[in-house]
Amino acid sequence: MPRPRPQSAAPEVTIASVRRHARRLALPALILVVAVGSGSYFTGRAAPYWGGVWFGPTILGLGVLIFALAWLAWLARRYVVTTRRLIVQRGVLVRHRQEILHTRGYGCELVQSPLQRVFGSGDVRVNVGLDHPILVKDVPHAKVFTRALQDLQEASDSWAIAQGQQNTAAQGTFTEL
Repeated sequence: MPRPRPQSAAPEVTIASVRRHARRLALPALILVVAVGSGSYFTGRAAPYWGGVWFGPTILGLGVLIFALAWLAWLARRYVVTTRRLIVQRGVLVRHRQEILHTRGYGCELVQSPLQRVFGSGDVRVNVGLDHPILVKDVPHAKVFTRALQDLQEASDSWAIAQGQQNTAAQGTFTEL
């Protein structure tokens, strides 16, 4: 009896690629605007004992540095949800990547502070058995994100059950000798 050929699995599709809520950049952006304004104003106007020529550019440089560091910290963490797994990437120079397959089975817990509830964001804790839980911090549209993870896990569970049934049927039944 010929063995059935294994069916090719569907390609992995990216469902969502998100970063932390951009509200974290509001204060550094405000600092940058104030630094640009005050740096422009104080350039050449500060008293000589304050370092009249370089006082304004120093304020401007500090504002740009604060914004650039906050922006890099925001860019350093990314969460990708595909049809097969959840991927957590973090780091700027040294990249760390952590993956969880939906077939592994996990629990999702949504935690929202009052400010996060106003903006619709939240922290999603993904519990993976005995391993340390993965914390997806301050993800925008947290309820939709959590629901998508739960739906993908349920779909992968039903797919794994169907694959197991196909493999059992393909192998046939074994009888004891």
